[in-house]
Amino acid sequence: MNVRTAFLTFLTMLSTASYAVESIDFSYSYPPDNEWFGYKRAETYDVAVRIKNPSLTGSLIKSIGVSIPHEYVVPNSASAWISSELILEKDNEGKKVNMPDITSVAATMDGDSLVAVFTEPIAMPAEGVYVGYSFSCEASSDNNPLPIVAVGSVAEQCIEDGWWMHASKSLVKWNNLGTEKGLASKLRVTFTGEFHDNAASLALPQKLWNVTGCDGSIRAVISNNGTLPLKEAEYIYTVGGTERTGRHVFEEPLAPCFGYPVEFRPEIAGMDLSGWHELTMEITKVNGVINRDLARQSEARLDLVPFMPVSRPLVEEYTGLWCGWCPSGYVILEQMYDDYPENFVGVSYHTRDVMTVCEEEELPSAFKSLPAMFINRGEEYNPLAMKRPWERTLSEVPPAEMELRLTCPSDSVIRGTCTVRFINDHEASAFKVGIFRKYTTNCLPMS
Repeated sequence: MNVRTAFLTFLTMLSTASYAVESIDFSYSYPPDNEWFGYKRAETYDVAVRIKNPSLTGSLIKSIGVSIPHEYVVPNSASAWISSELILEKDNEGKKVNMPDITSVAATMDGDSLVAVFTEPIAMPAEGVYVGYSFSCEASSDNNPLPIVAVGSVAEQCIEDGWWMHASKSLVKWNNLGTEKGLASKLRVTFTGEFHDNAASLALPQKLWNVTGCDGSIRAVISNNGTLPLKEAEYIYTVGGTERTGRHVFEEPLAPCFGYPVEFRPEIAGMDLSGWHELTMEITKVNGVINRDLARQSEARLDLVPFMPVSRPLVEEYTGLWCGWCPSGYVILEQMYDDYPENFVGVSYHTRDVMTVCEEEELPSAFKSLPAMFINRGEEYNPLAMKRPWERTLSEVPPAEMELRLTCPSDSVIRGTCTVRFINDHEASAFKVGIFRKYTTNCLPMS
C-alpha cells in the first residue's frame, strides 16, 4: 500500500468511525405522558427499576435523577441505592424497611427533582441490579399531585422491569407495579463508560411465523443504544443454513434512548421450507457504520406455514349487576371493540342476577373475583390490566382458520357448517364451536 492509498484509507476510517462517549442516561420511560401515583398519607416510599442489559455490562452506575414535588419530601430523608435483590428487614420498631445490599447514598432535592451521585460508582454486573430511591413523604392533599411519577404507553419490556415499589404503610411487600398497572417509573440512571455514536441492540420474540415461499416481515424489537439518531439498520439472518441480508430504513429516525425498545418489522425473503426452523438475526450496521453493540444478535423459532390465519383472541368477561366494580369491564369491552373492530371478540357472562345464563360451575372458566376476564380461556385478568396481554396474544398466529356458514331452515332452527384449516398437521384433536349473538342475554349451547 502506497502513502496516498494509506492516507485515503485513514480518511475513510475517520469518516465512518463510531466514536465513544463517556456517559449516557438510561430510562424505561421516554414517553412524556406523566401519571402521578401515591396513597395520600405520610409514609416512606421505596421505588426501583431492574436493569439487565448486556450493552451496559462493565460500565459504571454514576448517578440517578427523578421528578418529585419537593413540598412532600421530608428533609434529609431521601436516598439512592443499588441492590442485587429487593430486600425488606424489620427495624427496631418492627417495621419492614428497605435494605439494599450493594450501596446506598444520601440524595438531595434540586427544585422538584431528587438527585444523587454515587461517590464510588458501581460496575454493572452481567446478572443485572436494582437501582432505586427512597424518601419519606408528607400526606398529600386533594389539590396537589401525588409523589411518584410514572408513564404509560411504554413497551412491554419496560413494564416487566420498569417499576417496583414498597410503601411502609400501603404496600408492605415489594410489588411489581409495572406489570400490574402497565406503567414505568421515570427514574433516570446515568452510566459512565464507552458508548458509541452508532449502536443498536436487537431482540426477537421466541416464536415467529411466515408463509412458505412468500416474502414477508417479522416482529422484532430494536433499541438505539448510540448517541445519534438511528436512521437505518442493515442486518443478516440465517434460516435452514442459508444466510441472507436485509436493510430497514425508519420513516422517522429513532432518538438516542439507550435501552428503550421500539418494535419494527425487518423484511425476510420467501423460503421453500415448511415447519419450524431456527432463525438467527444480527444487526451488522447502524447508519452505515459497523454495529459493535454487545446485544446486536438474537434468535427465534420461525414457523413457515401454508397460510396465515387472522388472529382474533377471545375475551370472556364475568360480571354481575350486583357488582359495584364490574362496570369497568363493560367500558373496557366497548373500548376494545372501537380500537380493534376487525379482531376483537368479546363475550360477557352474568352470574347471580337476572341475566345469568348458567350456573357458575358450568361456566367455561373459574374466576377468583369479579370483574374478571380471560383471554382464550387462559389466565385471569382484571379488566384494567387486560389490554396488553390481549395485544400480545393478537401478535401470535392462531393454530387454525375457521369458516362458519349459517342457514335458518325455520324460525326456531339455526344450522351451521364449520370448516377448519390448520397451519400444522394435527391428529385426533378435539374442538368445540360456539355461536354467540352480540348484546344478548343468552347464548346457544356449544356442540
